[in-house]
Amino acid sequence: MTESEVDLASLLCSRLCHDLLSPVGAMNNGLELLADEHDPEMRKRCMDLLAESAKAAADKAAEIAALKVVNDAANGVEKEITARIFVCPSENTEVVRAAGRFAIAAYLNVPVYAEFHRWLGRGPQLQGMWDAWKAGDRKAALAAIPDEVVDDILIHGSPAQCRAKIQQYFDNGVTTSSLAILGLDPELNYWESVKALSPSAS
Repeated sequence: MTESEVDLASLLCSRLCHDLLSPVGAMNNGLELLADEHDPEMRKRCMDLLAESAKAAADKAAEIAALKVVNDAANGVEKEITARIFVCPSENTEVVRAAGRFAIAAYLNVPVYAEFHRWLGRGPQLQGMWDAWKAGDRKAALAAIPDEVVDDILIHGSPAQCRAKIQQYFDNGVTTSSLAILGLDPELNYWESVKALSPSAS
């Protein structure tokens, strides 16, 4: 193998570890949350999280197969910058934040995600959650996640507010967005949300 081929293989392996192991780790954390939660609505959200994580693992496995094709096709040309953006276009703020905390606790206790958010500078804000999770107190872990962390990771609000926040990604260099519309508000209509968040809606 040439040096470039070795580099590509290394990148593929790294991507494989991140994109497959992270959802699997989130599934494990989701199961732990489920074991400690007795409220029917919260258990339903845990099950939704598990289903989403399982789908993410399957989807990423398919995407990995296309990475070499994309790399070869680029041929040295400037790369596309893609961002996966989590959005819930709902003004039911407290409901969205409460459900968002479940997703954040499940994912950000996966070691690779925890280290990434430490690197981003969120260590002090998330340390309380990590400490409570490590101690086995899942409810305390959820309660320790600050509102500002939820709001930074998850875009929510009116469709217009969400579109404005998504635009900030493009203003800072993103060329393609991959929106993950999360049904954190039970009253959210998915397909209406798709229409409301489309560029033509503005």
